[in-house]
Amino acid sequence: MSHLIYTDGFQKFKVEKKKFNQLKKLKKLILKVSEKAIKKKIKRAEEIHKIIKDGDNFNEVKLKIISKMNKLEINKILFSILKENLIKIFGPDIAVQKKVNLVIQRPFDKNFVTLHKDSPPNSLHELVVWMPLMDCKKTNAFKFLNIESSKKIEKMFKNKVNEKKIKQFAKKKSFSVNTNFGEFIIFWTGVYHYSGMNCENSTRWSLNLRYKNLFTPYGAKAYLDYFEPINYSNLTKLNIDY
Repeated sequence: MSHLIYTDGFQKFKVEKKKFNQLKKLKKLILKVSEKAIKKKIKRAEEIHKIIKDGDNFNEVKLKIISKMNKLEINKILFSILKENLIKIFGPDIAVQKKVNLVIQRPFDKNFVTLHKDSPPNSLHELVVWMPLMDCKKTNAFKFLNIESSKKIEKMFKNKVNEKKIKQFAKKKSFSVNTNFGEFIIFWTGVYHYSGMNCENSTRWSLNLRYKNLFTPYGAKAYLDYFEPINYSNLTKLNIDY
């Protein structure tokens, strides 16, 4: 079953063939940065849980990797891969979240993304790109509720419905979207989503980054504090250069 951003709030896309090599180079770059951060060789990203154990302060390691990764302007590399898709949605004037988020979810790690939506504090004029760096299936896949179900959950929260009932509703109504390396999901900040515990035998690595039209309203995460321009229309360039 296929889902569409404008009716469901999320949609799966495929990286164009001509951009796939860029994606593979990006993954290699991230793994190289990760190796420097942990000072160990990573043969297979999916098996990093065999290299870094629970006692090694895994969260600290992740933050170190993210810090080193963002010094390489990963957001510009990602934009070059996603450019055509994003311009079709936003037009040519696009702002991007300054820092790319990297999530490394080990098997049976209790620290996972719970049910939530990004707006607020993020603006409803934003979209999120979720891009896995390996094939993600079953419990390793991300889960989304469509717009209709997200509205119902919103009402449940407002009416202070029991949290257990909300989770049961979310589990029943959510779509687990299997996503292979070379595919990515774009979703609206107004839909609820979560990952749940990874019960597979492989670690999931994924990137997420937010985009919006440069001239649409911002949320609590404001322009220049949290976002920066990454692409301009010819008219905007004309105004900047004038």
